Amino acid sequence: MAFPFVFDWDAPVPDDERDRLLGKMADQLVRRGLTMPAIWMLEVHRPIMPLAGQAGIVFSPFLGTLFAGGAFDLQKYIKIMQRRENVDRLIALIDRAEEDAHSPSESKKRD
Repeated sequence: MAFPFVFDWDAPVPDDERDRLLGKMADQLVRRGLTMPAIWMLEVHRPIMPLAGQAGIVFSPFLGTLFAGGAFDLQKYIKIMQRRENVDRLIALIDRAEEDAHSPSESKKRD
C-alpha cells in the first residue's frame, strides 16, 4: 500500500528539480539580504553537510510543519544539500543572483 505523504529517500532528485529548488533558495537569500551569512554558513558547514543531512532526515517530519513549502520541498532540500557539489552549486547561484540584483541599479545610477 502506497502512502501519498511518504517521501522516497532512495529516489534521485531530477536535475531540473534540483536547479529549480537551489535557484529558489538563492533568490530568497539575496532578496532577504542574507548573501554573506548564507555563503559563510555553507562554507563553514560544508564538511558536515552529509551528517547534517542525516539529522535533517530524522527531523524532517517535525521541520516540514514549520516551513511554508511543506514537507516534500524540505525533504528534497535535505537530500540535495547532502552532496557537496550541490553546496558549491548553491554558492555559485547565490553569487550570480547577487550580481543580477545589483546590476540593474548600477546601470540606473550611471544614467
